[in-house]
Amino acid sequence: MNILIVSNMGPKPSAPLQGQFVDKQVERLRQKSPTIDYFNLSWNGDSIFHRVLKYPVYFFQFFIRYLLSAKKIDIMHIHFYFPTIVCGVLYKLLRNPGVKIVVTCHGSDIYAYQPPGVVYRYLSRFVNHWFFTSESLYHRFFRKLDNKTILSAGFDDEVFARSQDEGNKKFDCLFVGTLDHNKGVDRLIALATKMPDIHFGVVGAGMLAEQLRQYASKYNNLTLLGSRSATELADIVKASKFLISLSRNESFGLVIAEAHACGIPCIATETDGSLEQLEDSPYLIAQGGLDEESLIEQLTEKIQQALNLVISDYQDLQVQAVAKAANYSLSNVISVIESQYKALYCSQSSGCKNVQ
Repeated sequence: MNILIVSNMGPKPSAPLQGQFVDKQVERLRQKSPTIDYFNLSWNGDSIFHRVLKYPVYFFQFFIRYLLSAKKIDIMHIHFYFPTIVCGVLYKLLRNPGVKIVVTCHGSDIYAYQPPGVVYRYLSRFVNHWFFTSESLYHRFFRKLDNKTILSAGFDDEVFARSQDEGNKKFDCLFVGTLDHNKGVDRLIALATKMPDIHFGVVGAGMLAEQLRQYASKYNNLTLLGSRSATELADIVKASKFLISLSRNESFGLVIAEAHACGIPCIATETDGSLEQLEDSPYLIAQGGLDEESLIEQLTEKIQQALNLVISDYQDLQVQAVAKAANYSLSNVISVIESQYKALYCSQSSGCKNVQ
């Protein structure tokens, strides 16, 4: 069974960790199937040339590398439906009509295409199985599907786990993610301004990093930590009392699962991802119908309430967080993906009994 994983994500200066969770999935999958091939967006950047030409270059590289190759791909797993699906459809039409196409939808590949155009709708016909990172994200898709599975990106359970010795907490609230408007950097600055006695830690890079640096140069309650490896991030998460997620849109929010696995509770704005993971938590703040000023007031109140919890109540939240993370481990995700690959391959091959 020859498998190709295709992603339209790759690191760039403003987002050096972009696509890292797909890299980790591939790494784990290759532990059992070392011949899995991986094609991602290798030519990426923040310049106007990259924004205009990255996809023409990407599709040309795919054409040369795979459509002209003698090796036949049996399963193609597309990460980020549109426009990455073009790779799968080109391969099916021009190289191997029998290839099975799997798609993982991550969020913006649905959020940014509402209502979807004709091409977006048409190309969905070529997909044999769909993965959606949350139930809410699936419900935003333009049509109902029988061939779908709800499956998160998966936190690395070899790295993110609760420590017996938690030590002292360095940060009251930790913000992790791309430093942009969607992730709520403006909200973070507003909170830090209103709560000068609360120490905020920030892990990440992005277009609004300079705005945060300007704030941090004037005030001492916000510490910028830049981009960090998974191991470094796990240590920083464990040194924090709470994670705060301020996103406007989020299909899953892998950092929430990572924090929960470390026993760190989360205070979050309502998104598809936070609703999936926090459910009826009192620290889940609705965004609908609220102006930004009212939202900041509610967030301020919840943060103060959370930081004033007695130790026994905080420990209860930690236990609940670890329990919530269990379903989102990378080990579990990989098991589901491998099972789906085998099922699709067996549907077209009489020799599937020998597939591991």
